[in-house]
Amino acid sequence: MKRPQRVVTRPFVLGPFLLGRLLSAVLASLLIPSAYSAPPIDTVFPGEAVAFFSIADAGGFETKWEQTQVGQFTSDASLEPFVKKIRAQIIDRFGNIDQRLGMSLDDVTAAAGGEVGVGMVHREGERASIVVVIDTTGKQAEADELIVKTEAQLAKRGATRRSETHAGVELTVLNLPATPRRPKPRDIVRFRVGALLCAVDSVPYAKQVIDTAAGDAAPLARRRPYAETMRRCEAESRGVAADVRWYIAPFGWDLARRTLHEQPMLADRKDTITILREQGFDAIRGVGGHVSLAVTPQQDIVHRTAIYAPGEPGTDGQPASKKYRLGMRMAELPNRPDMPVEPWAPRMTATYTTVNLDILNVFDNVATVFDAMSGYDGAFRHTLDSFEIDPYGPEIKVRDELIKNLGTRVTMMTDYKLPITTDCERYLIVAEVKNPQGLRVPVDKLMENDGAARKQVNGVEYWEILPEDETLTNADLPDDLLSIDDTPAEAEADDNPRVLRRAAVCLHGGQLIVASDVEFLRQVLFGVTTRESLAGTLDFQAAMEQLGQLASTERCSWSFFRTDESIRPSYELVRQGLMPQSQTFFGRLLNEMLTTQAEEKEGIVRKQRVDGTQMPSFEVARRYFGPAARAIRTDADGWFITGVVLSKAGQ
Repeated sequence: MKRPQRVVTRPFVLGPFLLGRLLSAVLASLLIPSAYSAPPIDTVFPGEAVAFFSIADAGGFETKWEQTQVGQFTSDASLEPFVKKIRAQIIDRFGNIDQRLGMSLDDVTAAAGGEVGVGMVHREGERASIVVVIDTTGKQAEADELIVKTEAQLAKRGATRRSETHAGVELTVLNLPATPRRPKPRDIVRFRVGALLCAVDSVPYAKQVIDTAAGDAAPLARRRPYAETMRRCEAESRGVAADVRWYIAPFGWDLARRTLHEQPMLADRKDTITILREQGFDAIRGVGGHVSLAVTPQQDIVHRTAIYAPGEPGTDGQPASKKYRLGMRMAELPNRPDMPVEPWAPRMTATYTTVNLDILNVFDNVATVFDAMSGYDGAFRHTLDSFEIDPYGPEIKVRDELIKNLGTRVTMMTDYKLPITTDCERYLIVAEVKNPQGLRVPVDKLMENDGAARKQVNGVEYWEILPEDETLTNADLPDDLLSIDDTPAEAEADDNPRVLRRAAVCLHGGQLIVASDVEFLRQVLFGVTTRESLAGTLDFQAAMEQLGQLASTERCSWSFFRTDESIRPSYELVRQGLMPQSQTFFGRLLNEMLTTQAEEKEGIVRKQRVDGTQMPSFEVARRYFGPAARAIRTDADGWFITGVVLSKAGQ
């Protein structure tokens, strides 16, 4: 295939053809006066974008990324197979530009002298398209190399080449023929707008990029959901430049992503995001953020995210129950300044999250979501009846006896026990209680009905739930953990499903505590010394100090993470080849991401795609992961999240 002609580098020979090309270039410059100054990419990106990712300075980004410890982790040669696989899966979720445009992200960034923007655009009733826009200022040779490489790649896939012109801009169209897996031919379009090199897998959308750059179509920058999220992130940045900007219209992106699948979704199946859309969660119009790297020696990564959910017209200032519709009305999370870390939180906690939410409002608006998830109307009412009027149930009024007696603050912690296994994760959930006396009887009824055993630990009564296939004898228990009557109760088999499979449940000191095991429960009940508390640890103090500098104290939630400890179970399971069976939170999330459509359809456990036997020990990997903290604030029309990841070396 011949190298594409570049008129500006050929000898100047006046002739009708060359004169026409020159006039076209002049017209283009008149139509797009700012093109040669490389405008911000969101000002030329189509307004129909449902996902957008931008690196402000591709060359500088790599340098700053390598300064962060996460960047050093992804560059570690011994971790390359794992990192490469995860990276490929993430890219595929957002539209694989290598397959769709014949160029990799590495190729794209190598050709960039300034900003790079990648995104997905979609109009209802059409197939979504991938758009890549590269500011090639100062990188002409690299951009030319990218063009040649891309055409060679596509030629191997049988692409034929033709040219078109739109608004004075020449488009090179490479047509990929139909294949057994792709029954329709597809166009890949390449063109230049001043210093911007653009690639789009659709001729109409390519023309729209040109029209947008000329001011004849609304750009992404002027779309309110995008503009609002970016404006808020900018206002909170306190002068710190964003190295990365990102944006997603979550429900629009989901619809767009579906159009890229060769096989249509089953008409008789509704997935979770479809249900959420129908339940009013499409009030979340856009989610966008700024990410800044290597901000200070202490701050590896600072990220800010705005969630724009304006609600129904005329509902400004109203609570979620008035502002939204159906299930989205649950999203009432009032800000609260008095949520310090609990003094009994143990020092070795891997993750700690506390949230303030209107639990009664959640209960009052969950029915339609519950019914939709269950697949039939009345499912929630039927479930309540099993608790309230079924003679084989606990016979408690869930709303009036349980929910109304709870407060608004809920705290969750996770940890793990050694050795690492598929279910080694430990958890602790503590809910604030408004009326402990009113809650005592319904909790006891619920636990008795669930087959729990009444126990004591140092004189404090609690309930223990064990899997039905496990039994305990007195010999299995320490002396201070024996029940009052020294006879552990056995769970009687029945047909009612258990609320919890394994837990230690206790109502004590104005708190309802649900722990994965009695040892975790003991720490809440009797506390820990300052030396052994989370509050007394240096990494927690450092993370919260940095978060305090970045975010206001008005919060509906905040979190602390030891990123090394939180990923350890998953990391070790990958090394053992057991990741597909993982029951940890991160493991389940990763498995959902990596499970293929065929595996999901057949209901089989996915195959592990990474050989973890060559990965270094966790003690080697953990040095890359510092502590992190995050705060969430409720705003008038959405939420704002501020987070920081600290460098271990900078503490």
